[in-house]
Amino acid sequence: MMRKRFFDRNKALAGWLAVAAAAAMLGGCGNGGSAGDGAAAENGGAGADETEQTNKSLTLSLAEDIEGDYEDAFDEFRRLYPDVDLQVETYSPMEETRQITKQQAQVMAGEGPDILMFKCYGSDDLYKMMKAGAFAPMDAYMEADETWNGGADYVQGVIEAGKFGGSQYVMPLTFNGMCMIASQEGLDAAGVSAEDCKDTLSIMRQVASIYDKGYQKRVLGDYVQFTTFPEMLTGQFLDYEKGNVSVDAETLRQACELYSRMYDEETEDVGGSSGNFGIGYDIARQDAYVFIGMNMDRSLSVAGGIAAEATPVCIPIRSGDGKTLASMMQYAGIRANSPNKQNAYNMIRILMGEEAQEDIMGIYCPVNKAVIDKAVDGILERNRTIQDAETPVGELSGEFVTAYKDSLKDVGHCYIPTTTCVNKFYEYMNPYFAGEADYDSCMKEFEDYIKIYLSE
Repeated sequence: MMRKRFFDRNKALAGWLAVAAAAAMLGGCGNGGSAGDGAAAENGGAGADETEQTNKSLTLSLAEDIEGDYEDAFDEFRRLYPDVDLQVETYSPMEETRQITKQQAQVMAGEGPDILMFKCYGSDDLYKMMKAGAFAPMDAYMEADETWNGGADYVQGVIEAGKFGGSQYVMPLTFNGMCMIASQEGLDAAGVSAEDCKDTLSIMRQVASIYDKGYQKRVLGDYVQFTTFPEMLTGQFLDYEKGNVSVDAETLRQACELYSRMYDEETEDVGGSSGNFGIGYDIARQDAYVFIGMNMDRSLSVAGGIAAEATPVCIPIRSGDGKTLASMMQYAGIRANSPNKQNAYNMIRILMGEEAQEDIMGIYCPVNKAVIDKAVDGILERNRTIQDAETPVGELSGEFVTAYKDSLKDVGHCYIPTTTCVNKFYEYMNPYFAGEADYDSCMKEFEDYIKIYLSE
């Protein structure tokens, strides 16, 4: 039995396809809210119908395991807007997909929480949700908000990922930086050059070449790190407006050929094959597994471990045009037919502030640039306090730290994970990867599927 080479993440939300009709019927999409009685106007308001903004309530729901991370933000909202009744509902993190389906039905009925807030892997397909009209655009609120200042305080490439058709429909709260950590000595031993790691395709080329030298899961890792390579090639796998694959056909063909050289049918499924997504290092061998740095703490711990006896190297993963890649993880958006859009925007802006970002960053990278600096500096300070532990931790150079911070703050392309489509890509391409079918026939089946998927 051939194994599938992809993460079994949360299943796609098929029901969101009906949101377009619901949004059109309810007429809630695209209208700004008014500043109301003045309490909500502190962050700026966009003039509109009074029915668009009751200025009395705000509802949101989130998984109960992260509620504590947001408590300070909720308290801040209540302090700034005492006349607004903030209602927070929680649900089990195991029920996120069901909650999305539930909220889709509520949107169709003109009900549900004012703020839709999920992890991207739990709300596939977010591009389709934006296209269908599930969210209200925030542009008018942002323009009227003097504190926004063009988004200067935030990682601009990540903020841009929340746009569709030129409008800001969702606001990213956290993201995954894409940075590989390795040792210079390990790269030299394998005959690999960090300077040649210019983009995802060139990195895949080097990984495939060192497989022939017996370096599986060493230095530049293994196929696990490229599970989402269709998205990693350019920063967006599909063109939702043109209805096709956005990656250049020859680039995608080359990437698939390289991936097929790394493919191992007997390896356990990706979710548990390399342990913690490739985190690990062996100083005696002077190498490190690839780590695509969604976890700053673990990334810097690996780098510190290498620095104890070798030279850590930071290799940002870039798209074909040389821009650093990232993927959005958590977001907040305003329900298209919410009567409390201004209140919802005000809450979202608090979630993006420094204090809230410090509370919610957790495993993922905050979108606030100042908080990124604080987080990295704090992790380095903690690492220094455990230098006498069983696992030695070396001092990271200022050059390395700067390069690492820059890889997070200078994102050029940030994409929203399209779990369903990537899973389907592997489903159709697995026969090719396993040597059981030719490339063109597998790709044609996938492209036929995509045409239908994007036209629905």
